[in-house]
Amino acid sequence: MSAGVINCFGPDGALRARMALPARAPTMPCFGGNKGGDVCVTSLVRPQWTDTASGLDGAVFRFASDAPGMPSKRWG
Repeated sequence: MSAGVINCFGPDGALRARMALPARAPTMPCFGGNKGGDVCVTSLVRPQWTDTASGLDGAVFRFASDAPGMPSKRWG
């Protein structure tokens, strides 16, 4: 089972912050929005989860970030 959090690591690899999300298995965060200042995080639903303990499993979350992400490169 997932810890229900996303972790923020600094350039040195040290854990800088942890953010709890209202889903049991957050997956891949990515930066977006205006100038990369938003974080979007998907979450999953596992087939073995038959209870409804978290009604937000499978949701997508979006929130502002204090540190914007780097612009992504497009494949040519």
